[in-house]
Amino acid sequence: MTYNKNWLMNLDESKKSKVRIADNNTLKVKGIGSVKIKRKNELYAKLKNVLLVPEMKCNLLSVGQLTEKGFTVMMGSNGQMEVYDQGLLRRGRDFAMFVFY
Repeated sequence: MTYNKNWLMNLDESKKSKVRIADNNTLKVKGIGSVKIKRKNELYAKLKNVLLVPEMKCNLLSVGQLTEKGFTVMMGSNGQMEVYDQGLLRRGRDFAMFVFY
């Protein structure tokens, strides 16, 4: 999920729904699209079906959904996360997403 509409490609704003977040509040989904992220080797990977939730204060990345889509996620003992898609996508403790659109 992202709050940043500018990150989404092929945004379909007719796909509206709601999501329940950790504090049990419900937020409106204003659309769905794809996010293209730059891999370490200068190639790109596309995350599809990303929800646009403008009321979110940060972006959320689901480890479960990444693994369902064929990505490999590894957690290090130092709290660092690595995401692979036929090669390392990103590594980091905060896992900042570098998005290019």
